[in-house]
Amino acid sequence: MVPLAQRGYDVTGVDLSPSMIAEARAKCHQDDVAAELIEGDMLYFSRPDTYDIVLSVFSSFGHFDEAADNARVLDNMYDSLRPGGCLIGEVFGKEFLATRDLKRPQVVDLEGETILVRNVVQDDWSRLHAAWTKIRDGKTTAAYTATATSSKTGSMARLVPSPGAAYRRTRHARSL
Repeated sequence: MVPLAQRGYDVTGVDLSPSMIAEARAKCHQDDVAAELIEGDMLYFSRPDTYDIVLSVFSSFGHFDEAADNARVLDNMYDSLRPGGCLIGEVFGKEFLATRDLKRPQVVDLEGETILVRNVVQDDWSRLHAAWTKIRDGKTTAAYTATATSSKTGSMARLVPSPGAAYRRTRHARSL
């Protein structure tokens, strides 16, 4: 978000987590850039015909148990695009998961704290459950969990006409 704002783009960031919004706000302040930051749920957030580009990054998509909810998120992103706008989404697939050693926890060392990440594949590789534990000074300071749908190559075709490609909104009909 900050690199886009630094290049002069108007940027809006949406996240359900108040702490992530606070972190983004601090980063924008530190780098002296402006961005609209909204605490909101992607299941409900939509601003029809507002954005030239909608980015969904860091495997944010696919966290709902119901396929209809994931489709609704895509609809919200699509509806928020201006005609001719582009939706760019990052998803993780089964092929990506198969290249990772998911049996061992990952340890991420950050400034002053450590994050322990445990991933568990569920439902025959169709879901990934992740648990994050933040540790500071030897004590757990926070714990989070999330489950996301993984996709095999081509399985997104039910939702997006061209998996792996940018999804451009046209003035004509869309086929989801």
